[in-house]
Amino acid sequence: MDQELCGKIALVTGASRGVGAETARQLARGGATVILAARSREQGETVAQLICADGGNAEFIQLDVTSRDSWCALVAHVMERHGALHILINNAGVHIARALENCSEMDFYKQVETNLKGVFLGCQTTLPLLRESAAHCGDAAIVNVSSIAGLVGVANQTLYNMTKGGLQLFSKSLALELAPQGVRVNCVNPGMIENDMGDALVEQLVNEQMFADTESASRYLHRQIPLRRFARSGEVAKAITHLANPSSSYMTGTEMVLDGGLTAG
Repeated sequence: MDQELCGKIALVTGASRGVGAETARQLARGGATVILAARSREQGETVAQLICADGGNAEFIQLDVTSRDSWCALVAHVMERHGALHILINNAGVHIARALENCSEMDFYKQVETNLKGVFLGCQTTLPLLRESAAHCGDAAIVNVSSIAGLVGVANQTLYNMTKGGLQLFSKSLALELAPQGVRVNCVNPGMIENDMGDALVEQLVNEQMFADTESASRYLHRQIPLRRFARSGEVAKAITHLANPSSSYMTGTEMVLDGGLTAG
């Protein structure tokens, strides 16, 4: 991979596994120093160590994205340790698939706190560093990981749809707000992914007795996708890295869809 990100400092939330971990790996391969942030210290530190063993620069910082104090402590650490921040990847998210009448207020708050408040706090607290980087380097980037659930409705995912739909317009509005300051804001919208959320959707179909087993449920879901498979974490990470890269310096306010053609029809 080209070292276009050499000298850049990147922060990835939800980086202890899945898309977040793979995004951190790809940013590091591109030359960036990567700060992995997540709740799980053990998993996050393991990913950071593997990146370093592969020749990259990475460190793990424990973060609760729903806490302003946690964000402020992280920003203070970044400023003290690195003196700059060029890239923010808001990847942390929570997915609860449940019919509206079965949703609790706790379900509501859990998704809103992580999927919306977490992104709001991340963008707000890191903005001074990103703005300063843009002034010095001519470019800084925020990439928010949303979902096709922010573009089209999905039965039994009303709360998730609500938060991801809100994230879409938040990203567009913020892109317009920050463009004059040189900070780009874009969204990545994956469809179904081979990760914990994809597994949970398959399990849900089985638990609701729509299918006898996970293999049958998986085959059904694959048939709904023109490419006949779920996305791989690495494919989503490549899209995120592309939008974060200075080579995408004229892209802001965009929505990149990775769904195997699911929403094309």
